[in-house]
Amino acid sequence: MLTLLFALNGFALGDAQAQTFDAHGPNLPPDGASLRDPLFGSAGGYTGAPVVTALTQAASGLLVDRISDGPTLTDVPIVDSALGLELGLAAGITGPVGIGVSAPVWFLSAGEAAGGFAFGDTSVWVPIRLISTNVRLGLIPFGTLPTGADARYLGEPGFSGGGLVSGGYTFGPMLANLDLGLDATRQTNVPEWPGGVYARYAFDLGWVPNDAFGFHAELRSRIPLNSEAPSLPTEAMGTLKVRPQERLWVTSGLGTAITRGVGAPGLRFLIGVSTVPGKKPVDDEILVRSAPKEVHIVDQRMVPLTGVTITVGNVTVQTDLEGYADIPARAVTRSPVIVVEQLGFDTLTIDVSPEDEWWEFKMQRIPVPLLVSVVGPKGVLDLVDVYVDGPYEPDAPVIDEAGVFNWQLRPGVWRVRMSSPGLGDQERTIVIEQDRADAIRVDAVLASQVNEDTAVRVTVVDRLGRPVEDAVIALGDRDLGTTGTGGDLVVYGLDDGETKLVVRSERFGDDETLTLVVGTDGEQSVQAVLDWQPGSVQVVTEDSNGFPVDATVTFLGPANLPPRDVGADGEQVFVLRPGKWDVRIEAPGLGTQVRRVQITDSSDELVTVNIGLLPQEEGSAEIEIQVVDVDGSPLPGVTVLMDGKRAGWTGPDGTLSLLGLHPGFRTFTFSADQMTPIEDELTLVPGRQVETTSMAWVD
Repeated sequence: MLTLLFALNGFALGDAQAQTFDAHGPNLPPDGASLRDPLFGSAGGYTGAPVVTALTQAASGLLVDRISDGPTLTDVPIVDSALGLELGLAAGITGPVGIGVSAPVWFLSAGEAAGGFAFGDTSVWVPIRLISTNVRLGLIPFGTLPTGADARYLGEPGFSGGGLVSGGYTFGPMLANLDLGLDATRQTNVPEWPGGVYARYAFDLGWVPNDAFGFHAELRSRIPLNSEAPSLPTEAMGTLKVRPQERLWVTSGLGTAITRGVGAPGLRFLIGVSTVPGKKPVDDEILVRSAPKEVHIVDQRMVPLTGVTITVGNVTVQTDLEGYADIPARAVTRSPVIVVEQLGFDTLTIDVSPEDEWWEFKMQRIPVPLLVSVVGPKGVLDLVDVYVDGPYEPDAPVIDEAGVFNWQLRPGVWRVRMSSPGLGDQERTIVIEQDRADAIRVDAVLASQVNEDTAVRVTVVDRLGRPVEDAVIALGDRDLGTTGTGGDLVVYGLDDGETKLVVRSERFGDDETLTLVVGTDGEQSVQAVLDWQPGSVQVVTEDSNGFPVDATVTFLGPANLPPRDVGADGEQVFVLRPGKWDVRIEAPGLGTQVRRVQITDSSDELVTVNIGLLPQEEGSAEIEIQVVDVDGSPLPGVTVLMDGKRAGWTGPDGTLSLLGLHPGFRTFTFSADQMTPIEDELTLVPGRQVETTSMAWVD
């Protein structure tokens, strides 16, 4: 083992000493088998397999006798430097109770009390662990045996002992440890060393980013509680701990005293190893304790999240289609902090207890940007007030150079009100769903206030009754603004009497014109229903459990269209030109499916394609199933199960195609309203095959 001996004079004692005592400082407690254990403290105690530690120690300037002769001060090194080995053993006895032994062995020392090989005092520690989670707490009685060479100031002349309260807390990769206690040393008849009671402490701040290395910044001191006892120093040390392989830890430390006292080192250097001796046991009990820990990740609606990255130390896993992942128990024991990350969600950092067998965590979507632009009849306004009310008090908005208000809002129902002096107010309802990720934009054009007693609420919906976002509402030829996600726009201060409102949307068909008589007897509500654009196709994607899936859709037909995302809510409307199209749907970790749709020149109805994506198999078989009635007519909307899991519904032409399946025997079940359910057993073969299933009407 590499050793280094420093020969530097350190802090001097204010008074000469002439009695034996231990000048090297308090014994180090036995080091634990963890990157999180400090050198100066005990971190709440230790239990488990035996740990053997050997630390080479070199220290300088441990004891200096300062002699005054008139104005002249002369420093005489009593123990100028010392080189030795700190030996330690720690082990569990039973349950939370452990035992530790530490003993320094000195190879040589320099100074007035110079000499060769000598023993130091032996200390015995009995830690009792009370709490063992990310919060650690223990009681540690200890005693010191006078086995050291007290004539060379490498030991105390009698027995001593005391007790500590030792604790720690882990927060992410950071940790803090603190030992507080008392010890008493044997009294002597020599005035310079009367013995007495000391308070002692050891404090540590650590950073352990993974299970390969860790850093510690440590302090320790003993403070005399009776004035006759000599002062002892406060010592600081920086420690690096490395784990190069299983069951082996390498520790190095560099420290110095920051106050004067007996054993105040000018420099102290330690380097050594800790190890768990013997072969790693393999038995049923260990196998049970080492079973993987299960983690389940869901969103705020309890919908499982797929592909979430979970990191523990240097171990990284991802959740499966059901939101589950297994973490090695050993990783949690070494680093009991779980980091959960997913695009579009807030990152979670959770301290966990290694004693737990499983955890379930809810992830919160990142706030959704709400952008509100307010102008007047002539453009930019000098003074605008925008108020946002909702589930909680939001932070103040950021206003950009264009005067657009920008909030970051969590899911919920919000009300936005916009006003400016001399102009009529406007309001919007903003509904932010749990799966919303895209920014929400609201444009408002405030009109001159004519009659302060009028209020008109315009709600825009599609043919299915769902709110239409971003529809433009105009008063004659003058735009009032766009609807929010709640599909509404409320305008105040219009002139009473008959008026016309025009509603339009790029995503829908013809404009809708509303004629109404504006009154002064409270808020009036009108509804505009927008027709679909010709060729509108709604794609709805779910997994086999019915949870929305953000899938990618590719349309293959009369034109080459780029792939499009359905979105986090698993639903999107696309507009296609006339012709026959194959709709290909795929998502990471899920199997690919295909449906067919045909768009005609007169298609003004919404065509809906419902997909239930099954887990990906990556096989070589493809099957197209066409479901017809007894007359051979295609049956759209038939629910199809494969091996008991929902694969979705047949398309408008009664077909459903599944790609990438494993060849072999499979069971398909078909059901629909007013149809008799049937079950078919099919044998899939490599390549593409086409099957037809006939269903009978219920009598």
